Amino acid sequence: MTDPTIPQDAPVPTPEPTPAPAPDPAPRPEVTYLPPPTGPNWGLVVLGVFFVLVAAGVAANQLMGFQVTQLTDLGPSVLVIGGLACAAVGVVGILARRR
Repeated sequence: MTDPTIPQDAPVPTPEPTPAPAPDPAPRPEVTYLPPPTGPNWGLVVLGVFFVLVAAGVAANQLMGFQVTQLTDLGPSVLVIGGLACAAVGVVGILARRR
């Protein structure tokens, strides 16, 4: 018989295992940004104005018969060569900036 005044062996709770701490994440490399442009590229602006003037001369020649010395022959060639040169400079700039 058991005496009610004597405490019985109570089940002892087992401690739950604590999870292992998560490893620290790898540090991210520091990102550096190029400074924003401070103003217009004046060389490009002048070149663009020149091309617009040549294009306006070619259009005036085609629409109204306006004649400028050799503009009919040189105008389209100048625009194509200038456009290719601008595209080449842009590609070189993009490739140089990625490095």
